[in-house]
Amino acid sequence: MAMQRQYVINERGKKTAVVLNMRTFDRMQKRLEDLEDALELKDAVKGEHDFRDLRDIRAEERSGRRSGSKK
Repeated sequence: MAMQRQYVINERGKKTAVVLNMRTFDRMQKRLEDLEDALELKDAVKGEHDFRDLRDIRAEERSGRRSGSKK
């Protein structure tokens, strides 16, 4: 992604800020959001979960049992 940017420079010539056009800023913002989502997904996959097989759930529904019910 080629970015158009301008720098704000202080009296000593040091870069202190960056100015981006709105299109570039919006694209960067979207990319950061996508990366955050990917990291959250990665963490969720790593975590411990009580997943149940869909076939088991469907079999329970067909037999009239409700998932989570104690029989």
